[in-house]
Amino acid sequence: MPSILAALKDVLAGLPDLVNEEGVIIRSRVEDRALNMQPDLLGALADNDSLREAFFEEVGGTLIFDKVRFMQTVTMRDFLPDSFTAFDLPRNFHPTATGARFVFTPVGAG
Repeated sequence: MPSILAALKDVLAGLPDLVNEEGVIIRSRVEDRALNMQPDLLGALADNDSLREAFFEEVGGTLIFDKVRFMQTVTMRDFLPDSFTAFDLPRNFHPTATGARFVFTPVGAG
């Protein structure tokens, strides 16, 4: 599967609205476009032979996009690091270690 992941990264990097200023692929944009079946994304995927084989099925002469398989691949930790888990928090960050307190106000309690 590494060759499919490399091909997928190359194709996604070629779509300018899916990358940030540094050229890093933005996972949330990829997921959103896939879930909404955006034609430019589907066309770019279908134009690559290995990606077409991995994420499409041909039924009666029509290509059907396997959204579930694509989303499973895109959300794999090996594919794109999640921006929220890419950084380690310091050990003393935990609220009980820092003495932080959380105050919750019930809705409607002015």
